[in-house]
Amino acid sequence: MNRLLIVVILLIGFTTIDSKPVDDGSAYKIEFAEFGVGTMTIDCNVVFNQDSVYIILPDSSFLGNIGDTIEAGILARHKSGMMIIQHNETDIYEEEVGGCTGGPSVLDTVEKIYWMC
Repeated sequence: MNRLLIVVILLIGFTTIDSKPVDDGSAYKIEFAEFGVGTMTIDCNVVFNQDSVYIILPDSSFLGNIGDTIEAGILARHKSGMMIIQHNETDIYEEEVGGCTGGPSVLDTVEKIYWMC
């Protein structure tokens, strides 16, 4: 009985910590790692389709035209615990992620921020 209770508690804990969003077309902000939050913010829409994620521009900007997809990939949890946009199997094990590191992009699903360089 005690083992069953422990398993149930662990399963609940793992499923409620920053789980994958289920809504489509969520309004997010694009922030640039080299400038910090709020310095150069652009709106974007994040579309989730099962495990796939698409970062789409709702307006024209220096990043592209209305409806352009900025990035697309698999939403995955990095070994650090951050949510990333995965393009290959090794991305979840990269030493550095997000910003200007050359690693996979970070998608903050709590603050609704897509980080790029």
